[in-house]
Amino acid sequence: MTARDDFAAFIADAEAGQQYAKWARDNPGELARWQAFRDAVLAGGSPPAPSMTTPHGRELIDAAVRCRHRRCGRTEHYHAAEQPAPTPEPTPSTRVFTLDFEDGVLPASMSQERATPGNIVLVQTDPLTGRYSVLVTCGIESVGVAGSGGNRRAELHLPSFVSVLGVATLQGVELWTAHTLRVLAMPLGSWATVTQYWTGGPSLFDYSFTSDGRFVAETRGGAATAGQRGAVLRAAPPTLNERLDFVTHTKWSTGEDGITEVWLNGVGSTLPGPNLIVGEEARPYMKCGVYRGTPTVADAVTVVQVDNIRWATTLEGLA
Repeated sequence: MTARDDFAAFIADAEAGQQYAKWARDNPGELARWQAFRDAVLAGGSPPAPSMTTPHGRELIDAAVRCRHRRCGRTEHYHAAEQPAPTPEPTPSTRVFTLDFEDGVLPASMSQERATPGNIVLVQTDPLTGRYSVLVTCGIESVGVAGSGGNRRAELHLPSFVSVLGVATLQGVELWTAHTLRVLAMPLGSWATVTQYWTGGPSLFDYSFTSDGRFVAETRGGAATAGQRGAVLRAAPPTLNERLDFVTHTKWSTGEDGITEVWLNGVGSTLPGPNLIVGEEARPYMKCGVYRGTPTVADAVTVVQVDNIRWATTLEGLA
């Protein structure tokens, strides 16, 4: 038997009996020394055999040294005895939408519901992530914008979910969204919504401040918009300038099998039940910014910063 056959036979026998696999698993330190020795031999060197205390480790080194001493070329036997690990197939990304503003423009896919261009602007000063964020300012000039009546609105209006996902209806579809937000000014005295899933009528889901400053997540759906469910995410008034990272998981349904899960800075709540309105299963889209009632001080300004909006069909796709 040649040196090449000798070593290949040893490896084959050891692996067949799971001896090598068990040795490698139970002795990571010796395995590392063996691999360093092997790599040096493959590079054409003649390193001293490392100290090995376990029987199989000793056998591996002895076999390698025998092959080297038998002068079988530049140890091509190593390549014959060890099959390269297969290259894993790349996992397709489940990310379906990204809006991080890093190209320095407000994209055409995002319409703006605001009174003046100054209500929604890109900023580079202290961005939330990357180089740019969007600064949203909503004051008394924002009353009546985009059908808000006596309320105030300055919001980023994103594409419909069905158009991005390429589906005809959201019924039964699972969607994960994430975004980052910072509250710079939040006058109290009335509710104030900073994120919502909307249909052009009632909001299906929202992150909002209550009139006394609590921060809540709310959802609704079914044959009518009755049966609103909510969770208090923060019981105290907002901490200004705090970074808020949101993750929302929705299994869309007009029935009781619907699920809405929310996380604020890693702390989660679940809102089971319908989250789609019957007959409007294709209409929902996401809005970020400010939609609110009149604060106690009528001319007070609400300011939030928005960044890093992502949608995916799995949690991993948000990473």
